[in-house]
Amino acid sequence: TGLRIGVANTMLFLQPMGGQSSRYGASGDLDLMSSWTLIGRGTEDTGRLVFTGEYRYQIGDQAPSLVGGQVGTLVAPTGTFNDRGWVVRDAYWIQRLFDAKVRILFGRADISDYMGSHWLQNVNNSFINRNFSANAAIPFPGHGPMLGISIRPTDQFYLTAGAINAYSDSTLPEIESVFSEWDFFTMAEVGYTPTFQGLGAGRYAFAMWHMDARSRDNLPSDYGMTFIADQNLTENLQIFARYSYADGTLVNIKNSAQVGFGYSGLFGRTNDLTGVAFAFTFPQRTTTRNETVLEVFHRFQVAENSQFSVGLQVIATPGNAVATEAAGMFYMRLRTSF
Repeated sequence: TGLRIGVANTMLFLQPMGGQSSRYGASGDLDLMSSWTLIGRGTEDTGRLVFTGEYRYQIGDQAPSLVGGQVGTLVAPTGTFNDRGWVVRDAYWIQRLFDAKVRILFGRADISDYMGSHWLQNVNNSFINRNFSANAAIPFPGHGPMLGISIRPTDQFYLTAGAINAYSDSTLPEIESVFSEWDFFTMAEVGYTPTFQGLGAGRYAFAMWHMDARSRDNLPSDYGMTFIADQNLTENLQIFARYSYADGTLVNIKNSAQVGFGYSGLFGRTNDLTGVAFAFTFPQRTTTRNETVLEVFHRFQVAENSQFSVGLQVIATPGNAVATEAAGMFYMRLRTSF
C-alpha cells in the first residue's frame, strides 16, 4: 500500500545539581508518524503524504523545559520536553522529480528539520542540550505553512532552500491563524557530501537565514549564517562541528560554536552510542555572560525497540545567573518505538 506508520514514546528525567535550583523535571513525548507513498511506488520519483502528531505531557511537579530558566542558563539544557499537549506537527506533500535530483515540499512543516542541523542533532536519542539538539542561535518559527525545494545535481553537492510563515506556531493548527498575516522566515543551505577513502561519508554545509520584522508581534528582523561539518572517521566514530552567527536581536546569541563526537560499540555492543560534546555561546547583550557547556551521554539498546540513556551536563558560568560559577544536570531517558 505504500503506507508506513510509526509510534514512539520518549520520557526524560532531568535533575539539576548546583546553580539556582534543585527541582527536577520529568515529562514524556508521544509521537504518531505516518508516510503514505501515493505516486511512483517502486521508482525514484515518488510522491508522499506525510502526517505526524505529537503529545507532550508532564510527569510530576514540572517539565524539564522549565529547569533552564530556574538555573539561569543562556541556552536551555533541554527544550522539547514540556507540557504542550496535543499538536499536529506535519501535514505536507513531498514530491521527487528527475530521478530524485529535485525534491519539493509544501504544506505544514518545520523548516528546522531540513536545514542548519548536524548528524547527531536528535533530542530523542542523542544530546539533549539545545546547543546540540537544535541550532539555538536561529529563531526558527514553529510548524506552519512552508515551501521548500532541494536540488542535488550530483551525488556530492546539494542546495536546499525554503520559506515559512514567520508567525507559524506548532500549537495552532487552524488555517485561519497562520494565513491571516504574512511575514517570512527564509533560509538556504548549500552542502558538499564527499566520501573520503579510509574515512567514510562526510557533509560540509553553509547556510544563511533571514527573519522578517513581525509588525503584529512588534518584533525586529534578524539574520545570520551557520557552518556545519559532519564526518565519519571510522565505522564506529563520527564527529561534528558547527559555528553560528546571528545579529542577535531575537534570541540574544551573537556567536555559538559546538564540537563533539559519537562512538558506537564502546562496550562491545554495536547498537549502543556514546556522545561527548562542547559548546561555547556568546550573547548579544552585555548583561548576559558567555556560557560553556559539556555534555556526555551513553545510550544503551536495552531491547529491539527500546533505548535507555544516561547523561551529564556541566554548564560553566550560566549566562543568566551572574552569582553562579557552574551548574550541572543529570538525566535519564527512555525511548520505545515501533
